[in-house]
Amino acid sequence: MGSDKKCNEVWRPGVVEINHKMINNLYKPRSQNEHNTPTKKRIEKIANISTAERNNRKSAVYDSGATSHCGRVGDDYEPSDEISHKIFHLPNGNTAKTSTRAKLNLQLREPARTVDMVPDLKHSSLISASKFADANYITI
Repeated sequence: MGSDKKCNEVWRPGVVEINHKMINNLYKPRSQNEHNTPTKKRIEKIANISTAERNNRKSAVYDSGATSHCGRVGDDYEPSDEISHKIFHLPNGNTAKTSTRAKLNLQLREPARTVDMVPDLKHSSLISASKFADANYITI
């Protein structure tokens, strides 16, 4: 019916040990037709957006684990001269220093509108779910 495997997990920091049996393949696999990964041209046609447009599009990731908004330099924020002294701890173990604070171009209550600009942030800005909760917004 399935294969039994012993699962030993250890999580760090702080040790959490989990010892239990894992059961794989409870159900027989369904037969699936082989499919090909769509080409870039096909993806663009489906999404109705070209690669150049996608690269120029400014977007952010809504992050439930971020304690503050982290802005990528070059994204569309209202700049300010206010200096920020925060240091963010990244998932890969590195740290990133902020430079200034900016404001989201949206009509929001504080502190949901304030963004700490992080020059080392390369891929996407992060929008903090907890900052919206601090400003009494509700995530659905």
